[in-house]
Amino acid sequence: MKLVIITGLSGSGKSVALNTLEDLGYYAMDNLPVFLLQELARRLLHEPVPALERTAVGIDARNASGTLA
Repeated sequence: MKLVIITGLSGSGKSVALNTLEDLGYYAMDNLPVFLLQELARRLLHEPVPALERTAVGIDARNASGTLA
């Protein structure tokens, strides 16, 4: 399983990076709320889905004020 996390502010190129990764065969999700990242990673590890073997996630840096614990 590969999980790529792209972060940055609006206009920093997150969508371009995600589109490129999608072209390379990654399942891409943009604007994932940061509080869902831990659950997504847990499910990708413990409940593998072949279509999600390579996943890329875009998270807005302003969304990072929450905690992952």
